[in-house]
Amino acid sequence: MPWKKVKPMDEKVLFIADYLRQQGSFSDLCDHYGISHKATNGLLATASKALMDWKEEQSRRPKDCSTVTHPCPGNNRRVA
Repeated sequence: MPWKKVKPMDEKVLFIADYLRQQGSFSDLCDHYGISHKATNGLLATASKALMDWKEEQSRRPKDCSTVTHPCPGNNRRVA
């Protein structure tokens, strides 16, 4: 059935969820999802970093303001 197809990103999310819920040993999860141990270590490192970034208090200050006009570099010359 076409609605049963799972995308690779969905598989990664399911793997991380099963790992965090301790649904099985690390090796069993790797075998079940068909992911190598090396790739899994990188995936878990990325996921844990993203989780930590998500938990931190984020600044509410805008990263940029598109309405500000920046001076041209040539306008800094003195006119005698």
